[in-house]
Amino acid sequence: MAEDFSYQSCLDHVSEAWELFVPIFVAEHCNGQKCIGIDNERCTEAVGQAIKDLGRMAAMHLPELALPDSHKFAGFLSKWIAKIKPAYIIPDAYSLPPEKTVRPKEMAMINAYFALYIFRSLLTYNISEPMKINLLYSFHFRDWSGETLALLAYACEEITKNTLALQDSSELDDG
Repeated sequence: MAEDFSYQSCLDHVSEAWELFVPIFVAEHCNGQKCIGIDNERCTEAVGQAIKDLGRMAAMHLPELALPDSHKFAGFLSKWIAKIKPAYIIPDAYSLPPEKTVRPKEMAMINAYFALYIFRSLLTYNISEPMKINLLYSFHFRDWSGETLALLAYACEEITKNTLALQDSSELDDG
C-alpha cells in the first residue's frame, strides 16, 4: 500500500482496516454486540486530507519522484482519523442489558483506537504495549503532526526490530 500513493489505495486500506477492526473492538469493548459504525463521508475526508498532506510533504521534502514510505502513511492517515473522527458509537449501544455493559472510556476513545489500528496496520513490526497506551492517549487528547507520527512509527519499528535482534542473539549465546 505504501508504494501506491493514490487516494483510492489509501481509502481501500482504511476500509479494509475498518472491517478487521470492528470485530476486535466489539469483542473487547462491547461484549460482542455491534456498538460502533463509521461515517463514510468523514472517512473519505480523513483520507483526502492525509493524501493532501502527504503530497505537500513529498513535494517539499522528498527527492523528485520519490514516494512516502509506510511510516509516513501510518503517521498521516492515523493523524487524520484521530482528528476527523469518522467512527461513532451506535446510539443504542448503551441500552444493553446490565450484564452486557459496554466500557464507556473505551467507547469514548473509539477514534483513538481506530487511529492506532490504522497506524499499526501500516507497520511491519508490532509495537510494545506501553507505546500502544501512549499512542492511544495521544490520538485522543493531542493534535500531533503527521510528520511527528511518522517519526514515531519509524522509531517504534526500529525499537521492536532491535529488541528482537537482541533477543535472538541472547538465545544464540544461551544455546
